[in-house]
Amino acid sequence: MKNPIFYFIFVACVLASCTKDRQINRIPLLLDDGQSVIHYWDFNNSSRDEFLKASQTLSNSYIAFTLNEDSLPFCGGGNQSCWEPVNDGTLFNIQGNASAGNAIRLRNPCSTLEINASTFGFGDIALSYAIKRTGSGAKVHRIQYATDGIQFREQGLTTNTFDIAEDYTIIQVDFSKISSCNNNPSLRFRIIFEEGNTNPSGNNRLDNLMIAGKKIK
Repeated sequence: MKNPIFYFIFVACVLASCTKDRQINRIPLLLDDGQSVIHYWDFNNSSRDEFLKASQTLSNSYIAFTLNEDSLPFCGGGNQSCWEPVNDGTLFNIQGNASAGNAIRLRNPCSTLEINASTFGFGDIALSYAIKRTGSGAKVHRIQYATDGIQFREQGLTTNTFDIAEDYTIIQVDFSKISSCNNNPSLRFRIIFEEGNTNPSGNNRLDNLMIAGKKIK
């Protein structure tokens, strides 16, 4: 008969290893000194009416999906050009006590995800989110902003195109050098889906969308 102390040590090591893995897998985006969350969506509310509402917001905010400037509907059993919750969330870019839970599934064809996100009272703005794709999903995201809420542009962004992998990664876009994004109640962001977004199958899955900034003194 094997020594029971061996089993105790083995189980303790397994539990410690599992706990350590959970800590490693929980990957919040570390905010810069003085930076706060302005808007955050964890997409964990499974109710269709509540799913797109910000989990945390300091002012008016909402998100919308479009295809060639037409609004995309809730899938509701459909399988193309629509959005829906999917039980495939992530701990990447997680904030607070949120769980992995759900993510947004944006089914091809899909053009854009637009974010109305007032930055009133804040500067040094940053946008971040966790993203992955299926094999036939859009392979590139291009980020734009509209300081008047209407005319989207890319000027001033050091990097605004990102390759999308088939495993979750964090995308972060720095707007701190664009002064017109500061203290702006009309600010909007746009994520454009490219290279594969017109396929009749495939999707992108997005989670833990966050707008952060530093409070203006």
